[in-house]
Amino acid sequence: VATNYAGISRVFYSELVHIDSTPPVVTGEGVKEVLEEGGDDIDYWRSDFVLLDWSGLVDDESGIKHCVWGLGSSPGLTDIRNYTVSNTTLVNATDLSEMHGDTMYASVMCLNNAGYTTISHSDGVTLLYTAPKHELASVSILNPVLTRFESQDGYMSTDSIQVIWNGFLESSDAPLYYQIRVLESGSDDDVEWTDVGAVKQITIY
Repeated sequence: VATNYAGISRVFYSELVHIDSTPPVVTGEGVKEVLEEGGDDIDYWRSDFVLLDWSGLVDDESGIKHCVWGLGSSPGLTDIRNYTVSNTTLVNATDLSEMHGDTMYASVMCLNNAGYTTISHSDGVTLLYTAPKHELASVSILNPVLTRFESQDGYMSTDSIQVIWNGFLESSDAPLYYQIRVLESGSDDDVEWTDVGAVKQITIY
């Protein structure tokens, strides 16, 4: 308030100022590798690009000014991709064709409008571009009661079969999981595959 000696006053107001003394907050999973915006975090992917989503980094006081993202061979490193400024919470990391079998981690640092920063890292994604090797693979059908004896010339006297497989190799340290199906003689090739996980044998009744 400014008042002159005649007793006349005038009121002046400053611009609104938001008080923010805290950095951006990491909610949920923070930074994650996804297949689509808002999607679930993925641990393995088969293409030379991956989407990075950090919508879990928020600031309800002064808001996010901008973020920088990078890729590294371990959390916090940017030896694969240096930090790049982004004004969105979803980016497409491309040109990753030389990383078959490697695990990469995304790091995102966000700056709010009060000048505070927060950094968050993803749990990593392993990139796989080729199918498992099968040159040494084999599949055997056994009588589950007499498991020493394989089927002879395609004949077996039993109401159940045991299927055992091995020799499939992955060119990285990534684990394998398997699917199986049984086709009856003369049936159409439209029987759905059944997920059996990481096991290498199953009994079918």
